[in-house]
Amino acid sequence: MGVSKKRRNLVIAGLAWLVWLVGLLLFSLYTSLAIQTDPRVQMLLNPSFDWGPTLTTYDVVSLSPNFTEQWRTSDIFVIPTLSGNSLLTLEDSVFFVGSTNQDDFPALQKLNLQTGQHEWQTQPIESFSLLVRGSNQNVIVGQRIPSQITIYDARFGDTMAERTFSFRSRGMDFILAEEGELYVNSDYHFYLLDEGSGKTKPFRNPNKAYPIFLIQNGVIYHRELGKSLQALDQQTGHMIWESRFDKEIVQQPVFTEETIFVRTGEFTGQVHVLDRLTGETLWVSEPGVVSNVATVGDWVYYLTNEAHLHVADVHTGMLVADIVFAPGILELDEID
Repeated sequence: MGVSKKRRNLVIAGLAWLVWLVGLLLFSLYTSLAIQTDPRVQMLLNPSFDWGPTLTTYDVVSLSPNFTEQWRTSDIFVIPTLSGNSLLTLEDSVFFVGSTNQDDFPALQKLNLQTGQHEWQTQPIESFSLLVRGSNQNVIVGQRIPSQITIYDARFGDTMAERTFSFRSRGMDFILAEEGELYVNSDYHFYLLDEGSGKTKPFRNPNKAYPIFLIQNGVIYHRELGKSLQALDQQTGHMIWESRFDKEIVQQPVFTEETIFVRTGEFTGQVHVLDRLTGETLWVSEPGVVSNVATVGDWVYYLTNEAHLHVADVHTGMLVADIVFAPGILELDEID
């Protein structure tokens, strides 16, 4: 009996030691990941941020007659993102997450749109970020690790509200700000938030379709299986129309009152312009588009892999202007 009891105690002690060792290894792994992803820790360990191989200056090769260059600035480092906005304009300002110095950590930056002068920057923030425009007063930045959004005052850069999501959210995919509400898609989770406070608002989705890009006038617009955009009746969940594409929808579609602009493809693709009421394709751009689109009035803007900024008619797709930069994006090799 004594030997058996002693053996049992040894087994228990061995299991306890094994559990302690596994726990220590998991804690070490978590700490290591936290150190690698937390910019505040990195600032203590490494006083500079490594942006890697970079090109700090582009040259304008040619301009269409109806465009003139107002100003230029060099040494702009912007955090790239596949599904969100790397750069946005809001009234008379330009915002981006990045740096104006190659040794600095990324932060939310503000430039004057009329002069190009740097106005302010926030404290360093996590590098895997999405930028999204809110109302005329706010800029919203979504972070992937940890999954959270921060609402900044667009005038002075003050933090207005923050919201951190469950670790189950696993990153931030799409955010849209519309009429005081935030549409936040994170992995297979969807959150409808109040823009002013960041608090969750009640939302019922009849068919649990995600990600949701926009809910407006009783219609839910969402992506289905990567390569399809659907419009659903908000009350019943019944499909109103569906548009299918050859490549996946990675970028946030751009909505106007009459049309939807969908840029397909992960790194390069095409711009598909849809009738918002019917889902019918109005026109499709040439392949090789590397940016999302921006629209102002009757014009739509997008960048090609040859570093051409194309300006097209919203209704017909006909090119109305072409601005050529150098070097071409295809010539950059390992430089992003």
